[in-house]
Amino acid sequence: EKRVAIKKDTQQAAKRHQTDLENETKYGCSKLAMNYLQIPDNLQRAADAVKADDMAEDKELKKMHAGVLQMQKVVSQALKSLGISKMEVEGATFDPQMHEAMFAMEMPGKDPNTIFHIMEPGYMIHDRCLRAAKVGVVRG
Repeated sequence: EKRVAIKKDTQQAAKRHQTDLENETKYGCSKLAMNYLQIPDNLQRAADAVKADDMAEDKELKKMHAGVLQMQKVVSQALKSLGISKMEVEGATFDPQMHEAMFAMEMPGKDPNTIFHIMEPGYMIHDRCLRAAKVGVVRG
């Protein structure tokens, strides 16, 4: 009877250890990735700062803007290779586990608790929230 209990405990410990190893492999880069999320954030800010009219007048600016867009793609693919993806939250229902409400506004004709503005994108690592999206929500 003692042997059976010891064997069962050993099997459970081995299973728990295997699960811990899998989670470490899957989510181990989370802390590092959090620090690097400022890269896609800043690339987006740079892309958004350039106006179409300015690019029409300045060919160098247009080339630089194209370079920023290309860098966004490269960074996105690098993050994707680590299992990190940008959340698509506009129009979604607010979820405090995935979103951080920065402000709320009444908006007639829109459902309460609907996200209508994204201040800072959120990211997932596999099936977990890496960084909550900072959003504006319809007040209800």
